[in-house]
Amino acid sequence: MCALLQRRVVNIRAELRTKLSAPVRVKVGSGELEHVILNLVSNALDILDEARVDQPLIQVSTRISGHEAILRVQDNGPGVSPKIRAQLFDLFASTRRDGLGLGLWLSRHIVERQGGQISLDERESGTGASFTVRLNMVEPSLPPDQASPYLAR
Repeated sequence: MCALLQRRVVNIRAELRTKLSAPVRVKVGSGELEHVILNLVSNALDILDEARVDQPLIQVSTRISGHEAILRVQDNGPGVSPKIRAQLFDLFASTRRDGLGLGLWLSRHIVERQGGQISLDERESGTGASFTVRLNMVEPSLPPDQASPYLAR
């Protein structure tokens, strides 16, 4: 995790739990995949801080299902308002006053460009947010410059 996010985790006294599967190769550049992960974790930190959640928690997990690598980022914040859910991944859609509305849009663009999916999981209001990223795994014979070993390090 980058130093900036580590400081933010410490500053709001959040707990960051990870449960990672064995490393896999996915057809997304490592820098792009890092952007998606950092955006989801950063968004969770923002809402946990803004909502002043007691005992803030972010869970990042990966698993393999068939030919897919699945990444999930969950928090224990207030969740996503039903009013914004339909527009959440739209360009310039933001729930924060100072938000630009670029992060989730760009994350969706990165993931879908490679045939993957990113979604907000259905949860009851007030039980936090949960985002799932599904990416197709690639064959081990794919040249290293075309695949990312980043997921599930």
